[in-house]
Amino acid sequence: MLVELGPVAAGDVQRWTKFARRVIVELRVDPGDLEGVATEDLLKQWSQLIDEWASIASESEEFRWSKALDTEVGEFLLHGLERCFHSPGVRIRITEEEAEAQRPFTMHVLAAFVDALTSEGVGHEHYADQIRASLGRPLD
Repeated sequence: MLVELGPVAAGDVQRWTKFARRVIVELRVDPGDLEGVATEDLLKQWSQLIDEWASIASESEEFRWSKALDTEVGEFLLHGLERCFHSPGVRIRITEEEAEAQRPFTMHVLAAFVDALTSEGVGHEHYADQIRASLGRPLD
């Protein structure tokens, strides 16, 4: 599956990656309600993507990224991000201001993964539809 992000302001991505790194560190210390979801494997894979995105975002004013991922890996990453998005444990670790500031890029990432998964065919569309429904709003 091909996941594509951007174009978005590189500064937004830099702020998001800093925020996401902090959340990952906190989840490593105490996964709370994400026990069994926020595994070391999930956190390591997201950390690698975040590092890649931060590097790209530091090189220009506009951020664009695309990468072919194994479909199962993409589903795994999407599932973890969607669960973090809804996690009460994550929610208590961030301020409402942080949540609002980081929501646009988070939604962009979720939408990119859902779109990539949808393009993989009928077998994956059902899961993508579940993610869309769980977010309670359209992914644009």
